[in-house]
Amino acid sequence: MEVENIYGALEPGGVQEELERCLELVRALENVRASWEDTWREIRDYIYPHSALALDDNGGTVEGYKRYGKVLDSYPEKAVRVLAAGMLGGMVSPSRMWFQLGLQDFGAVAAGESAGVWLGKVRDALLHYYNRADIYGAMHLLFREMALYGQGVLLIESDLETGFSFTPLSCGEYYLDQNEKGEVDTLLRRSYYTPRQLLEKFSESELPEIITEAARHGQVDRRFEVLNLIRPNAAYSDGAPGTPAMAWEDLYIIRGGGSGSKLIRRNGFETKPFVAPRWERMSGSVYGHSPARTALADVKTLYEIDKQNLTSLRKNTAPPVTVKGNMKNSLIDLSPNGVTYVPAMNADAGVSPIYQPQNSYQLTEAKLEKLQQSIREVFYNDLFMPIMQRDKSMSATEINSINAEKMGNITPVVELLEKEALDPIFSRCFSILSRAGGIIPPPPRELIGREVRIDYISVLAQSQKLSELSTIEQFVGFAGNCARQQPQIIDNINGDKVLQRYAQVLSIDGDLLNSEKEVAALREQRQQQGQQQQVAAQLQQLAPPVIDKLSGSDLKGIVGELAGAAG
Repeated sequence: MEVENIYGALEPGGVQEELERCLELVRALENVRASWEDTWREIRDYIYPHSALALDDNGGTVEGYKRYGKVLDSYPEKAVRVLAAGMLGGMVSPSRMWFQLGLQDFGAVAAGESAGVWLGKVRDALLHYYNRADIYGAMHLLFREMALYGQGVLLIESDLETGFSFTPLSCGEYYLDQNEKGEVDTLLRRSYYTPRQLLEKFSESELPEIITEAARHGQVDRRFEVLNLIRPNAAYSDGAPGTPAMAWEDLYIIRGGGSGSKLIRRNGFETKPFVAPRWERMSGSVYGHSPARTALADVKTLYEIDKQNLTSLRKNTAPPVTVKGNMKNSLIDLSPNGVTYVPAMNADAGVSPIYQPQNSYQLTEAKLEKLQQSIREVFYNDLFMPIMQRDKSMSATEINSINAEKMGNITPVVELLEKEALDPIFSRCFSILSRAGGIIPPPPRELIGREVRIDYISVLAQSQKLSELSTIEQFVGFAGNCARQQPQIIDNINGDKVLQRYAQVLSIDGDLLNSEKEVAALREQRQQQGQQQQVAAQLQQLAPPVIDKLSGSDLKGIVGELAGAAG
């Protein structure tokens, strides 16, 4: 944690008042989330049973509980896995570069060699610590949660060994609230700890006596509910004297029945320590809409057809039969290759099926394939499977050519993820490494006061930009066609800015572009060379005999006059 007990010691009455306000907020957050829980349980039970364990009445504390009672087909779960893996490879692939750093004022991106070197060092440091903290495993779980339940939560805390740590939370474990801008800024986490775990996390003086006693007696099967509330610090004022130094407060409460609850710790964070991205935002709701919620009806229908197929299969292989009445007490063998002996005088006696088995699979197989296709589309499998099966070096253009319509469907998801997940993760991790000292070098003088921009260059991010590149190309091409008739039209186009914008959309490394000073120097040199060539051409027009009769001083004077006229 970055700081502990940021408010100092409070009087018992003040602590109790703060506890009551927190518990009141907790109850309000629980009421808001309650309307979502039945839908989430259905998604869990029918699609991915081994997730959202905290939605159980026991808070997910019973391990080894049988959870696959409603699942009859693994197809929906596989579809979720493909989507999560596709989002990981498409946005934050561990096998290729997926972001780089630049400046907001792209026209001056190459402010100098030292600026580019510094931006490169910052990027490399972030990638190094991302790998140490296993951001890729955390993001994979985050994408899976979003695909299932519409949102995911990732805690980002400082860590002495890895720089920072990522902790993905599961649905049912958290409660959320948002501010008036629709930004999730309040997180309530509900966890269950054994007495031993609580003593490892907190000091003995912070915990109620009942917990320390349970730890002494080795009651490892006993669990206590702990609430962790993270929210903006209402008392914080940036730079104002006499106010807490942390913009975010972090409270821990041991929750018990009646008056048994206790506020045991208050920490603080300088920057927001979590992200809560949503798959699709819904107006007025802090929780998001998920592909799994859309696919739920198809999944249930798929299971019903599976049931019918299993029933039909059993009837075909072991059909119900009719038996003559006079064979009631006879031994009948209905096993495969079974033989039943019938007395000779009862030649008419025997066993026959009630109906002749019929193959009905052709009717249901078509419906099954249609449902599976619908589930694949909902979970974007038709988009990601070709990407995952093809060569990893595919360009964004090749990815986009697979199916432009499918790429268009996922564009809002990618943009929302960059805004609600990747951007704040970068800001949080950069802040932690900057405060650690010795990891992020101080910026060069020319970058002081300039805002750093993060550009995402993953295959999905770049594919979203191709439409803008096409628009730029069409505009420049149209202007070129018009200039054939009216050359002065070209004066309306700032070629430098067009090229810089094109490079920005493609996330071209700033080191590949010349700075403004370098461009000005090259153009000045080119202008001087042009003047010299023009003078040489004019001199060649003079008759050689005339040039031979001129003295050196006269010749220099003529050259000077020609150069002045050319300039």
